[in-house]
This record gives sequence, C-alpha cells and structure tokens, in this order.
Amino acid sequence: TRSATERYAEIQLKLVVSGPYERFRSFLQNLEKSLRIVDVTSLSFTSSGQAGSSVDFTIEAKSYQQP
Repeated sequence: TRSATERYAEIQLKLVVSGPYERFRSFLQNLEKSLRIVDVTSLSFTSSGQAGSSVDFTIEAKSYQQP
C-alpha cells in the first residue's frame, strides 16, 4: 500500500488578514470544524495596541487533496 504522502498532495496556504480579534478567533474556530483537514503551521499577529483597533494576522497552513 502507498503511504499517506503518496496518496495525498499537500497544498501550502498563506493567509494575511486584518480585523478585530474576536472575528479572527471565530474564523479559526470555523476552520477547526471544517470537513477539510487544515494544519496551521504558523500564526503571527501585530496590533497597534489601541483598544478596538484592528489586528493584522498571518497564517501559514497546509491542506491535502487526492491527486
């Protein structure tokens, strides 16, 4: 039998988004519940530090598909 890496092609993803922390948290929760497997490999964020300001998020992830 073939290994998992032979059966599935890896898709690299990089998302850069801005918005309130609460909306980003909701996005991650929805991603976690998704039927498609997504492995978040890196997550970073920057903020101006002012209450109510938007936050810049960068997510690197990988997903899989059958070739």
